[in-house]
Amino acid sequence: MIKARFLFKDSDYSGLEVSGHAFFDEQGKDIVCAGVSALATTGYNSLSHHLGEEKIRLEIEESKGYLKFEIIDGTKEDYLKANLILKTIEIGIDSIAQAYAGHVTVKKGGGWHAKN
Repeated sequence: MIKARFLFKDSDYSGLEVSGHAFFDEQGKDIVCAGVSALATTGYNSLSHHLGEEKIRLEIEESKGYLKFEIIDGTKEDYLKANLILKTIEIGIDSIAQAYAGHVTVKKGGGWHAKN
C-alpha cells in the first residue's frame, strides 16, 4: 500500500512524504503507483521551481518506494505558494485513493486513514 503524508508547519503545508507500493498491478504496469509518483514528483518540481532547490530538502530511496520533500527556512510567501501547490497535489492523490481504495492511504494530521 502507498502511504502519502502531507507535512505541515503550523497550519501551512510544508512538504510531502510518500512510501510503499500500490501492488495494483505488476511493476511497470501499475497505474496507481504511476499516478501517485507523477503527482509527488510534480509537487517537488513545482516547489523547487517557485521557491528554489536550496529551500527544499529531498530524500529518495527508489527501491523502497520512498520520497520525502520539505521546505527548509521558508518565508511566509514560500508557505503561501506551498499551500496552493500541495493542496492541488493532495486533491489528486485523494482522487486516486478514492478510485483505488485499499492501494493508497493519505494522512493530513492525525493517523493514517484509507480513502473510501
